[in-house]
Amino acid sequence: MELSLSGKVVLITGASRGLGKDIAVEFAEERATVVICARNIANLESITREIRVNDPHLAGIQCDVTNRKDVVSMMNKIRDDYGHLDVLVNNAGGPVKFGTYMEYAKADPMSDELWKDVWQLNVEGTRYCCEEAFPILKGYCREEGRSSRYSSIVNICSLPAHQPGDHNPHYSVAKAAQLNYTKAISRVWGRYGIRANAVCPGSLMGGAWETNIQARATRESVSFEEAKRRTIETDTAKLSLPYLGTLEDVANLVVFLASDRARYITGQCIDVDGGACRAIS
Repeated sequence: MELSLSGKVVLITGASRGLGKDIAVEFAEERATVVICARNIANLESITREIRVNDPHLAGIQCDVTNRKDVVSMMNKIRDDYGHLDVLVNNAGGPVKFGTYMEYAKADPMSDELWKDVWQLNVEGTRYCCEEAFPILKGYCREEGRSSRYSSIVNICSLPAHQPGDHNPHYSVAKAAQLNYTKAISRVWGRYGIRANAVCPGSLMGGAWETNIQARATRESVSFEEAKRRTIETDTAKLSLPYLGTLEDVANLVVFLASDRARYITGQCIDVDGGACRAIS
């Protein structure tokens, strides 16, 4: 199915690794004009060089999405370089602000600092990017009072937004807020031709999956291989399907939601979880 993304300007936050990287690759394959951002300049430059092998026009911008001034500067650069923005994918997020999953495994879930940091990254970071992107998303959609073009926001949420885990109350609360923020802006900004949807990935092989396994190994004082075996066993037991998903499964959905093929879909949360949430009432 042709998604007609050629030439569309797409910004992906938190794109220096994992799911963000896979999303960037999928958009590049659809011939979109891809801009990626990340806080870590070394990782950003490495991924930019890697993807440019197939997409020489890809651009990378260093940005800490929890710093509103950084976000303003990034959106100004996109406006100056491209004149508008068609798609915003808010992928930057996680259960820790800038640490590792190993640090997360050892963190105190009742720490005020952890709660504030995770809220700042997942909720305020998403809000800053949406609000600062709004003028260049809206301005391109409206001509003489009528929506002649459409733009799209896709926020990468997480299953804990529906079903809190055992070790992450701070993350679950932040992701639930991010999900409801997505639904709120879909109502308020829909009049400008801006669609907003959320995607909630479940257990996926790749990206942070192995670092999650390492965190589990540390938490349960077992080897990496044993933690991996336990993770596969416990994760697949929750699914309707007998296998785990991949980062590409999520990236494919994000690209579809960003395209005009999904022009009548907004305010939705789509789980990519192999049926893990099937029993939640």
